[in-house]
Amino acid sequence: MGVTLANADCLFMKRGNSTLTSLDTTTPQINVMVGGQVDGSKLGIYNQGGGSYFLQRFALRTHGAFNQTSAMQFGLEHQNPLVTGPVTGASASFNEKSYSLLALSDPNVLMWALKPAEDGISNAGVALRVWNMSGAESNFTVRLAGCIVASAKQATHIETPTGDAQVSDRALVATVAGHAMETYLLKLVAEKLQIDK
Repeated sequence: MGVTLANADCLFMKRGNSTLTSLDTTTPQINVMVGGQVDGSKLGIYNQGGGSYFLQRFALRTHGAFNQTSAMQFGLEHQNPLVTGPVTGASASFNEKSYSLLALSDPNVLMWALKPAEDGISNAGVALRVWNMSGAESNFTVRLAGCIVASAKQATHIETPTGDAQVSDRALVATVAGHAMETYLLKLVAEKLQIDK
C-alpha cells in the first residue's frame, strides 16, 4: 500500500531526516518547504521576498503497489485541472460520454505538452512533447481526433527541428528510449466533420 502526494505550488520536499549528504528512506515523514529561507540568513529568499500570501495546493491518492506512470498522471492531472464547456452543433461527431483529443498507443508514454509551436501554428504546427515513464524503449503512435498528421519533425526541447519524423496512416509513428523525453513538431490538417444543422 502507498500514498501518492502531488502539489502544484511547493517545489521542494525533505524526506524523513535526510541531510545534505544522506537520504533517509525509512522515516515515514515528508516535510514540504513552503517558504524559501532554509538556513538562517545565507541561502534562499530572505523574508519570503516580502510576500504575505502563499497558496499551497496538495492532492493525495492511496494505491496498492507503486506505479510511476500512474503517479505521474495523477500529478499532472492535479497540476493541470480539466476545463470543460458545452459543445453544440456537432452531435454526429462527438460522443457525449467520452471524447479524447489525442490517442497515444503506449500507456507508459505520457503526453507532457501539446501546444502551438513557438514559431507559430502556421509555420511549425503544434509541439508535442512525450515522456516515456518505462525503462524500456517504446515504439508508439499518436493520433489526434479530427486531424490528420500531414508531416512531422523531430525537435529539441526548445523546438529546433533536427530531422523528419515518420508519419504513417495519418498519425505520428515514433520511438522513444526508456525514461526519455522527445519533442515533435506536427503539421495538422483538419478532417471534414459532419455537422448536424
